[in-house]
Amino acid sequence: KGLLVVGSRRLGKSELEGSFIGRNSTIYQGTQNLISGGNDSDIKVIAGIVDNGLKNLHPYFRFDRIANDWRKEVVLGYKDKKNIGYEWSKILIRNFDDGNNTEAAAGTTLKTFIMDEIGKFSFFECFEAAKPAFTSPFGWRCVPILTGTGGSFEKGKDAEEMFNNPEAYNFLSIEVKDEPRRYGLFIPGTYRMEGKTQTNLSSHLKVEKGSEPEAGRVTVHSL
Repeated sequence: KGLLVVGSRRLGKSELEGSFIGRNSTIYQGTQNLISGGNDSDIKVIAGIVDNGLKNLHPYFRFDRIANDWRKEVVLGYKDKKNIGYEWSKILIRNFDDGNNTEAAAGTTLKTFIMDEIGKFSFFECFEAAKPAFTSPFGWRCVPILTGTGGSFEKGKDAEEMFNNPEAYNFLSIEVKDEPRRYGLFIPGTYRMEGKTQTNLSSHLKVEKGSEPEAGRVTVHSL
């Protein structure tokens, strides 16, 4: 199944996407791992996170870059003493151009599929065109991750439809308390960085009744 994540800013959605791409491209040999979105600006955010993460890996896990074009394609691998490159995996960059370039993912065979900021463009045709890249007789070969940010849904009709009916599109559905239906994963703004209070467990347990943390804030415990 796929995973659809919608929520507030500063929740770490971009880090989730970047980490997933970096992990799979490092671990799985011979794979193609796709970063996609509706415009260059959103794609650059994810690409920058992946680039930084790969550079800071422990040397044991770090690969050379046989190709290093974050606008089109990055190839991880290694070079021998004669400077001959050997490919390990690829990170592909595809811009769906606000839904106008529906075939951007055509011709790929994907281990990882990331589509960022789906609320900003009509993406259904783009996603349908990309599905053959990870469809097999046994189901999907990867877990496509689609994300959206609340407040950035200028063209969010497709995102709303998928969020309200995830199972119809083979995406994970989440049970919501006191709701009769199941939806995609929504993370509220109370989980933003600035919505957290740093404390430890012993201090939290000593909070007197009536002096609990501010309503709407999440307490982060460190033992």
